[in-house]
Amino acid sequence: RASGERVIAIVNDLLDLSRIETGKLDLAFASQNLNEMVESCVAVMQPQANRERIIIRTSLAHTLPPVVADARALRQITLNLIGNSIHLANAGGQVIVSTALSDFGEVMLRVRDTGQSLNDNEVAAALEPFRAPTPSDQAGSGGVSLSLTKALVEANRAKFHIRTGGRTGTLIEVTFAHAAARA
Repeated sequence: RASGERVIAIVNDLLDLSRIETGKLDLAFASQNLNEMVESCVAVMQPQANRERIIIRTSLAHTLPPVVADARALRQITLNLIGNSIHLANAGGQVIVSTALSDFGEVMLRVRDTGQSLNDNEVAAALEPFRAPTPSDQAGSGGVSLSLTKALVEANRAKFHIRTGGRTGTLIEVTFAHAAARA
């Protein structure tokens, strides 16, 4: 059953990616409370983190304005980023999910893991949508999800950025521009 659900999830990801690329993904833009979305997604991902012996921590900005985005896409973005970070963190590690308001008025969603940082080749491979991962490929385990996540972020008029650095893990940032963050 779990394998069947995984196959269905991959097929749905491929369909969404195809819709985004052809401009046929229907997005319903509305004001979204990012902090509430993050809390909901952390609750959903907590059992997986517990199985992997990963601690999920949150640091949410108190005075965060709503973002203008599609609710379903924002939820999928958040779940994919947390799931990816859980996979990259080593047992006993942490995933830190935070929201912040930049000095320029941008709303930021950040997901960081404490695992081994990805190198440039692994980042590029993780962002390729139809790449078949090798068994030892840490970055490819997300299947289509990281490339789909990036496409969903861009479809929601936001920026997607991955920062890596030695032993500090991987940080993925989603930045909603000031104009898109207004209520």
